[in-house]
Amino acid sequence: MDQKRPGPQLQIDEPAVRIFGDTAVISARLSYSLNQVGQARSFAMRAGYVARLVNNRWLMVSAQYTGIRPPKQ
Repeated sequence: MDQKRPGPQLQIDEPAVRIFGDTAVISARLSYSLNQVGQARSFAMRAGYVARLVNNRWLMVSAQYTGIRPPKQ
């Protein structure tokens, strides 16, 4: 029997968008939480994107993700 597992929860914080003509630079903080093997896990990363305006449509041309270390306990 196939049991459905809930997917990860995603929260987006600190969004920033800067537009330079036909180019946009976007950054945000992504926080994920999920339940894996009965244990809650969470992690965060900083996301950076570059998009270009082509024929009145924004197309993503670059994406970069950097993990954020959890605070020491």
